[in-house]
Amino acid sequence: MNQAEAFADLVSLADWSSGIGDCGFWSMTGLAERWRWHRQTVRRVLNRLERENMLRCSRSSTETSIKLLTDKWCFDGDALARIPGRDFEHEENILLSVICTVKQVPETYVRNLIRLEHGKARRRGRPWRRPIDQEVLSTWIYLLNTAAGFTAQDIHRRLRLDRKGIQSTVARIENRRDEDSALDLELTGMEAAYRAAGSVIKRHSNAKVA
Repeated sequence: MNQAEAFADLVSLADWSSGIGDCGFWSMTGLAERWRWHRQTVRRVLNRLERENMLRCSRSSTETSIKLLTDKWCFDGDALARIPGRDFEHEENILLSVICTVKQVPETYVRNLIRLEHGKARRRGRPWRRPIDQEVLSTWIYLLNTAAGFTAQDIHRRLRLDRKGIQSTVARIENRRDEDSALDLELTGMEAAYRAAGSVIKRHSNAKVA
């Protein structure tokens, strides 16, 4: 099933009696099985549709309430179009700020993790990465994929990390998220903060243009 067909499926499931398409509560696993997608793909597409003001999601620890704001697919073709002129650095900086605020670490800390991952600052024969290092870096990669909507190839090109490693990191955190309600709550908060920060910046930019 392609993305346009998945959205059409939501439209068909929705109760439009209140003027908004109420699709009820769904788990990421339930939609993944219904559409035959990976769970992280479901999450990434829903996050992108929410950013495009096509739906609203209210998330609990196990399920997500989905309400459609339109019944029209707003993109040419069967997949979500790339945002013209979208700046990876701009989006990653917003996410980085959110993660570092929640984890209470400086932004330069995560940048250094990337450099260490490339082996530029690693001391020979001495492991550098602590559990918190792995957690912060993995969270950033995961949210770049599921919240910001960048593909593993996009992240690979920008950060020069191994593409298969990116994919396995996203899948691993998605699996943990299903099993760990505290982690899911933390990631849900980060996703909401990222969307809110992006909206504020967009409104400020529009005001400056006006």
